Amino acid sequence: MIGKPFLGLFFLLLGVTVYILPLGLPHQAHKLSALLVVTILFWLFEILPLGITALLATAAAVVLGIADKKTAFSNFAHPIVFLFIGSFLLARAFAKYRIDRYIAEKILKTPLVRKGDFLFLTVVLLVPWFLSMWLSNTATTAMLLPIVAGMLATLKLDNREKFILLGIAYASSIGGIVTPVGTPPNLIALGFLENEGIHISFGEWVLKTLPVSFITFFLLVWLVYKRSSPIGASKIQEENLKEENLDSTQKAVLLVFSAVVFLWLLPSLLAFLKSFYPSLEELHLWLKDHLHYSVVAIIGAGMLFLIPQKGSKKPILSAEDIKKLDWDTIFLFGGGLSLGKLMLETGLVKLFALKFAPLLPSQEWLFLLLLTTVTIFLTEVSSNTATANVLVPVVSGLATQMGVGLEKAVIAVTLACSYAFMLPVATPPNAIVFGFGNIKISEMVKLGFALNLAGAFIIAIFVWLLF
Repeated sequence: MIGKPFLGLFFLLLGVTVYILPLGLPHQAHKLSALLVVTILFWLFEILPLGITALLATAAAVVLGIADKKTAFSNFAHPIVFLFIGSFLLARAFAKYRIDRYIAEKILKTPLVRKGDFLFLTVVLLVPWFLSMWLSNTATTAMLLPIVAGMLATLKLDNREKFILLGIAYASSIGGIVTPVGTPPNLIALGFLENEGIHISFGEWVLKTLPVSFITFFLLVWLVYKRSSPIGASKIQEENLKEENLDSTQKAVLLVFSAVVFLWLLPSLLAFLKSFYPSLEELHLWLKDHLHYSVVAIIGAGMLFLIPQKGSKKPILSAEDIKKLDWDTIFLFGGGLSLGKLMLETGLVKLFALKFAPLLPSQEWLFLLLLTTVTIFLTEVSSNTATANVLVPVVSGLATQMGVGLEKAVIAVTLACSYAFMLPVATPPNAIVFGFGNIKISEMVKLGFALNLAGAFIIAIFVWLLF
């Protein structure tokens, strides 16, 4: 088996070959295409940590003269990067003080859980679906799997519990598309669109993606129910659900988080209300200009470094918590934005679109269906964040060339990046449940393939109608 260093060297030589070949591209676009070949292959095969590859690719763009240093690295200071950082810090507080576990166990102890098998599955899968809107899909899955497995331990399901555990991972991915902070590809799309002068508010994103997620969620519940029933939900014991009352530290974190979510949604609420109360126009404009959701996230996270823990002078979050952030994803995001911008500025995206647009269907909804289907199955073998970094700028060029709404095409591809359900490598939640539940790939494919196809159709239709 070829080691990663040798594979990495081979990819570098492949990039040099692309640069030498007479592709008929403008000089800057030709250099960038060679750099992209190396970068994408490094991402797909994870030769280096994804974020380090993104940093090195950005630095290489400067060395190769594709961009100056300020242009190349400017996107690492994009407002959406700070939304990443702020939301990661808030999620860190949830995990550190086990608030996510408290919420999950509180919900799972409701009487509905034992009313019947379908209601049981709805409630159990509703927890990761909702939590992953605000927290990491990966962390949500990792936290919930042992809790639900404990609930199922007293039942004799003859391996049918595997489909319920798979449902937890899939529900986390499905819920992650609902909010901008739910999963990294969402923020990649927002950052790219903002660079193109298209601003989507937090509330607008939620309002338009919720139907996609909601319908897919109930399709998931039905598919899991068909494969795992009968469960015998009325026999489930509560021994594994031991949530305690919230202490003052946990209440403080929840209060700050609630305030952040409120401020994220407030501009969209005022945009709706100002049609009835014109006097709110000035307040709406002020909030839009001064309280971008990245600013709100940083302020909210910053408060957690000021508020002391219960019975201690130490703050809720400290410098140690900053070290534990997912910096790899943050660097990956910044590098992806930088490369995407360079693809536009060098004309590489336009050239790609001119070449491939004639091969694609002219009907808008069919075009979106093709995009989502290709994206979903491509994400099965690569990181969803890396896939979004690569496809978003390319798809924007195709959309412009074909007269399809840029926003529609970018959002369709972005949502599809979270809808790969067939293979363990497709998403971190898939990988976690695959290892935890001793699940066979064939079992994952049985459930995942149906969700992949249905998800592509649902995303294409609703993006076509709503965006």
